[in-house]
Amino acid sequence: MNMFEAYHLDKSKGAAPLYHKLKQILKKEIEEGNFIKGSLFPCEKDLMNTFGVSRTTVRQALGDLSNLGYLRGERGVGTMVTFSKINERMQSVISFSEEMQRHGVIMSTSHCSIGSEAASKYIAQHLDVKEGERVFHLIRVRCADGVPLVYSDTYLPGCLDLPLNEAAYNASLYDFLRKERDIVVASAQDTLEAMLADGQMAAFLKIPLYTAIFKRTRKGFDQDGRQVEFSVSCYPGEKYKYTIEL
Repeated sequence: MNMFEAYHLDKSKGAAPLYHKLKQILKKEIEEGNFIKGSLFPCEKDLMNTFGVSRTTVRQALGDLSNLGYLRGERGVGTMVTFSKINERMQSVISFSEEMQRHGVIMSTSHCSIGSEAASKYIAQHLDVKEGERVFHLIRVRCADGVPLVYSDTYLPGCLDLPLNEAAYNASLYDFLRKERDIVVASAQDTLEAMLADGQMAAFLKIPLYTAIFKRTRKGFDQDGRQVEFSVSCYPGEKYKYTIEL
């Protein structure tokens, strides 16, 4: 428990709730790798003694961390660490599903919607189509082990003649294009930047408003060099990192 000695909980009147400050401390230590995924987390009694707080305060902090996907209580065992920052290595173009498989993570889709619309000037410029041309607009929230990890806003050319059936896109989009349209996303141009989560994004990813977000904008090209994708994917910065090998 020595790692917590440097922390002090402000218990003065008007300060932030104790459970929230405790949650932030524990969350920081997990994110920094001081508790690895699968390890046993300190018990309630140890945390109570270390920080001089009540069982209610500790339980609320641990409960919030469990809801965020950092911890999981196991009967007869204790509280286990479930958080592990996903590290995507930029070496080749692969789908979210394939990346999760490499990490041994079970992926799912908590939200999916697809529609057809006229391309705005902005979308036309970034998808290499004419303004007003029909395009498909796919919005999805992908989860890792049940925890929302990426909000993706994707546009695809209308010439792909895609089905407006949301169930078709619950798994890998790249797999679907390869199997149903014989299209392989063989290359991509990615732009990486930082931003803050707006209201809609925060709601989809179940994170606080204005949380730091890792934003990846991608233009994907098929095996013949034709652009088949323009997407913006946003990841909570605390749960995701990108490694580039040059």
